[in-house]
Amino acid sequence: MNFTLNLLDALRESGEEIIMFESLLGLIQLSSLGEHIIQIIKGKSVINTLQNNLLENNEYIIHASLELLINIFSQDQELQMKLEKVRDF
Repeated sequence: MNFTLNLLDALRESGEEIIMFESLLGLIQLSSLGEHIIQIIKGKSVINTLQNNLLENNEYIIHASLELLINIFSQDQELQMKLEKVRDF
């Protein structure tokens, strides 16, 4: 858990692209470990940071941010339940 928090802090507070990119890579790997890590990431309000990263000039940061967003939303049980209700409608 400490690794996750450290990576989240580095992502939000760093102005250097290489640190942002490496933080994103670490978070992508950790997000595949399950819902618990996803809840930590969502709890730290990093979604807005990831959305802002999609407007960056660095293609690597854009790609990594998008991949992390996909991991977050694909493992989000609440979102999946809402989508199923919409599909059933």
